[in-house]
Amino acid sequence: MKRIALLVGLTLVIFASCKKEYSCECTRTDSSKTLPTDSSIETLNGKKADVIEYCEKGDTTYGTITIKCEAK
Repeated sequence: MKRIALLVGLTLVIFASCKKEYSCECTRTDSSKTLPTDSSIETLNGKKADVIEYCEKGDTTYGTITIKCEAK
């Protein structure tokens, strides 16, 4: 019984440590130079792969404006 409790406890610690705090930094640039370059940072908790996927969804282009997001 102690082995099972130890195994369950160890498993919980391992899975709990997989989620960490990451940053998603998005930078807006305008190739026509009408708007200044601007950055914003969002803090996210989760698995690294999930944060990277979420962050990359922010990459867009609208005419001369490009938004590029990177997980850190």
